[in-house]
Amino acid sequence: MLPFAFKGVTSVDLNYLREFKELAQTLNYAKAASRLYITQSTLSKHINALERELGCRLLDRDRRKVELTEAGRRFTAASMTIIDTFDRMQEELGALEQQEPLRVDGVLYDNTLSSIFSVATMLLESAGLPPVDYSHKAEKDCLDLLMEDEIDIAFSSVSPQECEEAGFVTIPMTRTRFVGLMSKNHPLASRKFLTIDALRDTCLLKFADTYSINGWTIIEQRCKDRGFTPTSRTVLGRNQNNYVTTPVGENEVSILSSNIPQMRFLSEVAPVVALPFTDEDAFFPLYAIYKRDKEEKVRAVMDVYRQARDMVVHRED
Repeated sequence: MLPFAFKGVTSVDLNYLREFKELAQTLNYAKAASRLYITQSTLSKHINALERELGCRLLDRDRRKVELTEAGRRFTAASMTIIDTFDRMQEELGALEQQEPLRVDGVLYDNTLSSIFSVATMLLESAGLPPVDYSHKAEKDCLDLLMEDEIDIAFSSVSPQECEEAGFVTIPMTRTRFVGLMSKNHPLASRKFLTIDALRDTCLLKFADTYSINGWTIIEQRCKDRGFTPTSRTVLGRNQNNYVTTPVGENEVSILSSNIPQMRFLSEVAPVVALPFTDEDAFFPLYAIYKRDKEEKVRAVMDVYRQARDMVVHRED
């Protein structure tokens, strides 16, 4: 039981208790206000509000000195107990949060990213850090999940500028080259490679799902950089597992990531041609993205991701 009978104390601001504690220790308004980085008048207003809330005087003050009343001495002990209990619980909750797995979502199917995740899992285990929870919520965009604190880190192709404006940090992870998927009867199918400029007279498949919408933005921008807006056909309800099985018409091209696992087996089982692009900018950049105010929480795992990225990318080079 706390050594003081409070009257309606539930509405007292915890900061007022901290201010009173400082004043009770110094018994000097000027010194206490200086340590608290507030003005003397602000401190006086807060102490008066605290006394009104409690219904008693905590301090006797005149021009020469400040003294604690009997109620003030008892409340000092009570306020220290409240502050210490709150601070200790906050530390425990913070430690508990650090032990919980970080939640990761976004583009999780990329071959290079999968290798990075595998290496990172081993590094996390060897460092004694909690494992990461990789779970895809297809019904929401990963940036919305980040903003709503449903996940901690997202892997996406969203532009760094857009992320910066939204208060996110972006860390480059991988670049995956464009591959053009088309029917064997397509006019471009006889080529050995593609260029973005060659797409002017063809129709591109535009996948409309949370995985690919940012990828389409990149494709569209690459075309606009060359002076044309691509013709497109929207495909709904697809996901990372069936992009490669989406039928393409005779004058259609589906631009996919070269790191989709099914890509390497596709030409053996389907009447399609998969051609690489030679343009230097024909790639999907992938970033690790997190909220700026979560930097401390994700720092250890992001350090591991960077280490794993450098190991995997160096090995692939």
